[in-house]
Order: sequence, then C-alpha cells, then structure tokens
Amino acid sequence: MFTPVTVLKRLSERNGDTILLSQKNNITNIEWQKEADAFRAYLQVERNLSPHTVASYLRDLNRFIIFALGRSKRSSSGITRKDINDHIAELHTDGLSPRSIARALSALRTFFKFITSEEGRKDEPTEEIEGPRIGRPLPKSLRRDQMDKIMNTVDISIPAGIRDRAILETLYSSGLRVSEVISLKLENVSFEEGLLRVLGKGRKERLVPLGRFAINWIGR
Repeated sequence: MFTPVTVLKRLSERNGDTILLSQKNNITNIEWQKEADAFRAYLQVERNLSPHTVASYLRDLNRFIIFALGRSKRSSSGITRKDINDHIAELHTDGLSPRSIARALSALRTFFKFITSEEGRKDEPTEEIEGPRIGRPLPKSLRRDQMDKIMNTVDISIPAGIRDRAILETLYSSGLRVSEVISLKLENVSFEEGLLRVLGKGRKERLVPLGRFAINWIGR
C-alpha cells in the first residue's frame, strides 16, 4: 500500500517538469497541486523562463513537497522557517553539493514569494535563511609547453602575426583581462622598468609587471 508521500515521490521522479499528485480526494494533494500548478504558470507566463529553468525549479519544489508531506503539511500555509531549515539540512545530509542546495533554496524563495503575494500571507518562511557559501574554483593555468603550442600557431612572418604574438605574450605574462589588453596603448608600456600602466575596473589605474618576452614582442 502506497502512502501519499510514496506516490508523490515516484511520480516526481518520473516527471521532472511538472508536479503530478495522485489521490485527488486527498486534501493534502489537492492543495499542493493547486499551488504547484499556479507556480508553474507563473514561471512560464509571467517570468517567461525557459523550459529547462522551469523544470529545474519544479524538481526542487517536488523534493520539498515530499519532505513537507512527510511532516503532514497539507499546503504551503503550514510551512514554517524551521521546516525550510530542516529541509536544507536534509539536503546536506543526502550529500547534495553546496551549489545544488543553493539552487534548491533559490527555487523555494521564488515559490514562497509568489505564494505570499498571491495569498496575502503575512510571513515568508524563506526570509533570513542563509544559503551555503559557494566557493569559486581557482582558475586553471596553462603549462609552458601548452602555451608554446599556442604561440607557435601564430604566423610571425606578417605584421598581424607579430601583433598577435605580442598580445598573447602580454596576456600570458601579465594576467590582464582581455578587455584591458585590447585597450592598451604603446605609451602605457615602460620598456626600461618592465611595467604596464593599466586602467581597470572603475577606471582605477595600476602598474603591472611585464615579462621580458612580452616586452621584446611589443618592441617589435
């Protein structure tokens, strides 16, 4: 015999882009169904989100509804901040990555903001709930032999090739953004000191060391 939670879980696993609730005579399922259908329409029509994004939001909502039904929560009106926190803790226990948990919390924020505005609910249970911190992965750098292969693809027998080689050497030597390099002028280069005068974000000027290979190619 399947409980409403079991039925919902099986259906949600098969239908990532929608929420299908069985046992229509069950008030728990009916209330969640109405809210889920309204939320899906909101995402598709008012927010005009892509099918992929809508499916992602609904998958996260599916999972939360399963959790809520396990606590005999008949609709979103019975959800508290503690329920949200406990659900986030469960996602962590289940081994979801911080990025996946942050996405799930974002989906719930959107859902409850929508429900709050539609139903005039006084409190919004996702307020003041902090998501997990997502560390930025360190950028991967090229090995010298990999960079040499790139450099050797440039035809330095023509002026455009010399220019391109100078640009590549400058990028590799300085670590500047592409937008910063293309805005450089020859007067920004101090050949004797091996420095670049760079105008970066917020029009802040800074001095950047430049390697001898880059200086030699710029000098050509």
